[in-house]
Formats: sequence, C-alpha cells, structure tokens
Amino acid sequence: MTAPEYPPLRLTDREVQILYMLTTRAMRPDEVADELGIAPSTVRQRVRDAMRRNGFRDRFALGLRLVHQDEVELIRSDHLR
Repeated sequence: MTAPEYPPLRLTDREVQILYMLTTRAMRPDEVADELGIAPSTVRQRVRDAMRRNGFRDRFALGLRLVHQDEVELIRSDHLR
C-alpha cells in the first residue's frame, strides 16, 4: 500500500518550527512562544495563517499532515540511495 499523494504544504520555516513544537512535542502556544521568544498571539497568528493558506480547519490536522509529509519524504529519499 502506498501513501496517498497530497500537494506539498506551503509553510514558512517558522510555521514548520511552530507546528512541530505544537504537534510532536505537545506544547501549548504559550510554551512555544516562551521558547521562541515571541508573543503567544504571534504563535496563534502564524498557525492561523498556515491553516488558511493550506485549507485546514484545525492545527492538529495540519501538524499531522506536516509530520506525515516529512516521513514520506524521508522514506522516498532512503529508496533513492
């Protein structure tokens, strides 16, 4: 069974960083803000912008999709060696 093909996510480096912290490290937006030295409202705005740009309605689904996309890319790169 092959992984479904999805269009690539359009995310900034900072959005990727924030989404990974929220999703894989289960951090709250205020914890992410503290670690990155930014305001919690900035974290929330970055997530909203990423969700809107990529057609998602919740940040968890977007975060899971990001993790899935990265795993598929790693698997493909291993097969190309």
